[in-house]
Amino acid sequence: MRTYSLCVLLILSLGFLKGSTRIYPCANAETVFRCVGVKDVHDGDGFKAILNNVNPFFSPILVRINGIDAPEIRSRDACEKARAIEAREFLKGILDKAARIDLVNVKKDKYFRLLADVQADGVDVGTEILQKKLARPYHGEAKTAFDWCSSR
Repeated sequence: MRTYSLCVLLILSLGFLKGSTRIYPCANAETVFRCVGVKDVHDGDGFKAILNNVNPFFSPILVRINGIDAPEIRSRDACEKARAIEAREFLKGILDKAARIDLVNVKKDKYFRLLADVQADGVDVGTEILQKKLARPYHGEAKTAFDWCSSR
């Protein structure tokens, strides 16, 4: 009888825990990864993120910042390459200083990277990069030639 009572008590307590609506500050959701780490900043619109509470097989993973296109690091054009390094260093500075980085509105892009709105301490990183004129708006359309050196 005592074993039966303990089993019922255990089952009931597990049911209450499962139904808990408590929200943990770094808990992930379907399209949100909270409290991510940064392994490496590749360029002005992408970096490698370390995701919390995710199978290590999937982390670190490349993240592209939604809504922006930054100059290419691998460009043969010296001016574009210099602007790309400037954009990368700006992004690295934002991410390095942030106490918390969240990826919201996460989707998969055509290269199987994560495409996300990136927030550093609650501030939209893509908007910050656009305001500094280190990137141009981009929403998946075909890219056209762009002179990064005359866009300042």
